[in-house]
Amino acid sequence: NCIIASLMVAVVCLAGCASPGTHGSPESWNAIAEGMTREEIVSSIGIPSAHASTAEVWRSAGWELHVTYGPDGRATTVVRMLVLR
Repeated sequence: NCIIASLMVAVVCLAGCASPGTHGSPESWNAIAEGMTREEIVSSIGIPSAHASTAEVWRSAGWELHVTYGPDGRATTVVRMLVLR
């Protein structure tokens, strides 16, 4: 019983790591669109990897998502790109 309980805890912890709490996945970024608020984007895919005053960047699995915001706080530009290094 102790082994089963330990395995269940491990599975729950790993599932939590895979959730979109930090950067989401490039597939989940498809739901991000111009006109969304920063709060909507962060609640959907998590906190950005980097940000400036008007733009934020999410990074995951060799991809980057760049979102630029207008003065009203809504996304004006959403760009997904593969980063080759």
